[in-house]
Amino acid sequence: MDCTRPSLFIMLIAILLLPLKVNAQCGLDFSIELRDGSQSRSIPKDGVVHTGQGLRIRTRSKVNCYVMVFWRDSSGQVHNITSGVDTKKTGFFLNKARTYFLPSKEQWFTLDHQIGDETLVVIGSVSEITDPRKIGISLAAGVTPVGLDADNSFEVFSRTLDHQH
Repeated sequence: MDCTRPSLFIMLIAILLLPLKVNAQCGLDFSIELRDGSQSRSIPKDGVVHTGQGLRIRTRSKVNCYVMVFWRDSSGQVHNITSGVDTKKTGFFLNKARTYFLPSKEQWFTLDHQIGDETLVVIGSVSEITDPRKIGISLAAGVTPVGLDADNSFEVFSRTLDHQH
């Protein structure tokens, strides 16, 4: 046995123990679905939505990651609509290649009577999202959120819908 060269086994162990880059992209794919009566369809970019219609967010990822979803409504208020108390603190864990729906596969958000722009923002990170409050503040100010520190960057998708009566 040659002790001057590391064995393949030791090299494999070293590679497995190396830290992964935290700022890797999630490979998110998301769409907004609209329910109009008994029919549902994906809303195209620059889509128009109407008071009383239902909508939900459909998202999936190419890698395991954490996701948060924010809604800046037509009155300018920003809401973290990520389901569950714990997931509102860190984002929900999205298993790769699985499809998730918000609020759920069977439920829909219903548009209120306040017309104007409705903006949905999906944020993905391969690590837990540590400060959703700062993200909400930046969205309220009209700024696209980026990583809050050097170790964390976000993949951000935003879609603005024209809410009419």
